[in-house]
Amino acid sequence: MSDLEVDSECPVRIFAALGFASRGGQNAGGVARSLDRGVTWEVISDGFGVGKTPVSSVKIRTALGIPIVFALTYGRAAWTALEPLCEQVNGE
Repeated sequence: MSDLEVDSECPVRIFAALGFASRGGQNAGGVARSLDRGVTWEVISDGFGVGKTPVSSVKIRTALGIPIVFALTYGRAAWTALEPLCEQVNGE
């Protein structure tokens, strides 16, 4: 894991930047998300557009009330993805 980001407006939501990890001799990377304070994790890279690219940093910011996740790679690119509002994550 290269980076960890807790959503300050929705602390049940955590993102992890998956850097240079090796699975069977291949580099694996991407972005993982937890919606339960880190108890369980889901790799969301495919829907995020990152795929298995090693990610160096992940950040979440809110613009106009919309949570946006930023994933930065090791010099390859940067990606963004919209996230549900905290009320939707908490099932309220």
